[in-house]
Amino acid sequence: MRLLPGVPSQITLGFPATIRLDPTLNTIFISKSTVIEGPGADQLEISGQDQMRLFRIQNSQGVACDVAFRGVAVTHGYSQSQAAGFLIASSSSPAVNVTFERSLLADHRSDDGGNAGAVFFCVGPAGITARNCTFTRNVSAGYGAIL
Repeated sequence: MRLLPGVPSQITLGFPATIRLDPTLNTIFISKSTVIEGPGADQLEISGQDQMRLFRIQNSQGVACDVAFRGVAVTHGYSQSQAAGFLIASSSSPAVNVTFERSLLADHRSDDGGNAGAVFFCVGPAGITARNCTFTRNVSAGYGAIL
């Protein structure tokens, strides 16, 4: 799944829901500045069902890519290589910047024994900011549970 030109760059869900991603559809690819906003981490969950990486965030053609997750739970990402929750890739400047506010990042697992945290793996210049967030039960066979 890709967020393409013409797709709104602000996605707001104001109702309680659990979104279970279908692993046969692959990772959600974000390549433009986007805000995903929910009513609260206890009310909106995006789950990889322990079967897939959830998001790949990557700038393209030298365009900034600032992505924000607000009031959501992002859970149960899985990857045999690199990060389970988010692969953040920046091929060139400007950097990719990802911000989490009032969110939960939980139950991600990476079986890569070498180079990845369970939640994030960054390639190239990237910034990660978390405000009023909870990280819990994230496990990596390699680096840290988070990064």
